[in-house]
Amino acid sequence: IAFVLPSYRYFGGAPTKLVATATSGLPVTFTTTTPAICQVQIVDSASVLSYVTPLPAATSSSCYVVASQPGNEKYLPANSLGRSISWQKESTVIRATWSSAPTVAGSTLDLNVVSSVQPGLYEALAGTTPLVVTSRTPKICVVDTPSYVGSSTSHTRVTVKALWNGYCTLTVSFAGNSYWLPNTSMPSIGISGMTSPQPGASASQYVSVSTPSTMDIGSSTNLVRTASSKLPVTLTSLTPQVCSVVPSATGYLLSSVAGITGNGNICTIQASQAGTDAWAAAPLLTRQITFNKAAMTVRLLRTSSIVTPTMPAQLVAGVAYINGPLNKGLNSIGNLLAVTSSTPAVCSITPVADYQTTAGTYSQITVKSITNGICMVSWSFAETGTQKAATYSQKLTVTGVK
Repeated sequence: IAFVLPSYRYFGGAPTKLVATATSGLPVTFTTTTPAICQVQIVDSASVLSYVTPLPAATSSSCYVVASQPGNEKYLPANSLGRSISWQKESTVIRATWSSAPTVAGSTLDLNVVSSVQPGLYEALAGTTPLVVTSRTPKICVVDTPSYVGSSTSHTRVTVKALWNGYCTLTVSFAGNSYWLPNTSMPSIGISGMTSPQPGASASQYVSVSTPSTMDIGSSTNLVRTASSKLPVTLTSLTPQVCSVVPSATGYLLSSVAGITGNGNICTIQASQAGTDAWAAAPLLTRQITFNKAAMTVRLLRTSSIVTPTMPAQLVAGVAYINGPLNKGLNSIGNLLAVTSSTPAVCSITPVADYQTTAGTYSQITVKSITNGICMVSWSFAETGTQKAATYSQKLTVTGVK
């Protein structure tokens, strides 16, 4: 007997035709020793082999077929010849077809299960249970409940809704069945152009705040703060013993608190945005500002360059903050200056006196001549706990002394 049988076949195909020949030319008969797996049948006068239903749960099942020829009055029986054939489940491919990139309203995704070895076998063998579809990126996209379609182009249909920009990636699972092996795929598609996230997106955001590196004690500045989400940003002082931040009409006003003195006072502020049902909370942002003594300047209100015996010089000067708003509209804040002459042999200075104006209180002196030469006058403002020292030197010419 000559008997050839394929080593394997796939479940779901047509029965396997059994072909064997005997050297006697007598007909060969077929039997199986595994009747729980396969059976031999006569179809249109031909022997065929088919698997037994219901199909086993195993991925493959082995069937053993024996070919026999009992002989006749001329020929002895032939030696029986056995062959094995394995029925196997087919591997599958899940094909995804997007109607468009997901939108807030939702876009359609059609899914089809196809045999990877027999592409002509479509959803008919995949059963009527919808495929399982879940979002691997639930902050970017979500899926509605899948539904069974059962067409040659769509086994399962699902609506995918966009929550925020990014890559929407899904997990699609086919559980497998008696004919086909299970499979999982991860279709992905980009989402762009959204200007605001949808509830559930928990989109990331960040905050920013513009601060100076240093400020004068006693000064204030309005802080500009923003969030990428355009939601309101809250500022708080982490060092209330140094500085305060309070809401203003245009933002937050940063000021030093009363009582701090000296240089190197570190103010730390924190910016936060708590988020919403669409935005995640922003990472906390801190900034540091150093409060130092305020810089001062000596300003001359009345001056002269020449002193004579008959024309003493009346000089008037004041002191003010270089940071203009600290002066509160005054040109001189009223502190009396110390005035000295480094040339006492050339000129003399009367004691300092107040000089009142509507723009502030100044210091006034009179410079008198002693001998001809250069008269040097120095105006000095002494350093305080919150103000830096300031000086100004004047040069006058003494002439006409005989």
